[in-house]
Amino acid sequence: MNKLAYIAGLAISSVAMAGSYTEGADVGGSKGSAAIVSAWANGETISGTVSSSSDLDYYRVSSASAPAGIYRHRVNLAGGSGGRYSTRGTGVSSASDVNFNSDRISGEYLTWYDFGNAAEIYLRAGRSGSGSNGYIMTHAVNAVTPTPAGSLGLGVHTFASVLVGDSEIYLYDGAFNLIGQNDSQVAGDVRAKMTYNFTTAGTFYIAIGSGNSSTHVGTNTTPGYSNDVNNPFYDSNVGSGARTVILDFAGLVSRPENLSRTASEFGLSIDSGAGINHSANVGGQELAWFSITVVPAPSSLALVGLAGVAAARRRRA
Repeated sequence: MNKLAYIAGLAISSVAMAGSYTEGADVGGSKGSAAIVSAWANGETISGTVSSSSDLDYYRVSSASAPAGIYRHRVNLAGGSGGRYSTRGTGVSSASDVNFNSDRISGEYLTWYDFGNAAEIYLRAGRSGSGSNGYIMTHAVNAVTPTPAGSLGLGVHTFASVLVGDSEIYLYDGAFNLIGQNDSQVAGDVRAKMTYNFTTAGTFYIAIGSGNSSTHVGTNTTPGYSNDVNNPFYDSNVGSGARTVILDFAGLVSRPENLSRTASEFGLSIDSGAGINHSANVGGQELAWFSITVVPAPSSLALVGLAGVAAARRRRA
């Protein structure tokens, strides 16, 4: 069975290649000798051959840069007759691969998101059983338009997933920096709920996922999950060693669950209000994205207006 997974990795020493990549001599069989594929753009491919269960091809891939925004990256898989693939997985920041995935037939895919920042991710191709089998990974990139979720004032607000079941929620600022993440705010309740204190106005973005959705944030990372309920990276399960499966690189997020969700299941509740449905149903491995606008308090706006009137009067005087 051919397998492809997101993996953890180490320092890389191989030569970077831009665009489509075809395996010549056998590429690195470990993370430390992975082939680097840089500026991997929409429609470009990685192809090679694996001959046995011990023949593993490792790639450290960065996507092509793009204007700041939300981008869904999908690797569509194809291979030899009867080939089967692992279509999802992630890793820990160590020398070990950690895959939480099931086998899928040729034609399935891997999905992750970045923000036009040429984020990196590790891919691994392999197979179980004997015989040689080729593989082709084709990269597809689509811009994502978040669902508008309204305006909020400055101060403390809560955001919760409507999904009844294991869910995770992520908060990004206007420059797509991860500023909050929650897996479970109440012990025994696996639904995500985050509290955040907004001190500046602007546009912010929220993503909702489920089933081991991952970023680079873990229990022992910086930033990392906290047992302080007022911390935007709070998780009620930290004491039991939660969040050990993470991505190795910042600037991207993935959801391994291959289950489609309805627009209402991946809804967003703000300040315990009614759920705001996502603009469309959410496919397997996809996240639901929302945007919110944080505005100054009305009194601040009024002061700005009065200052403008005073300045106009001074000019006329």
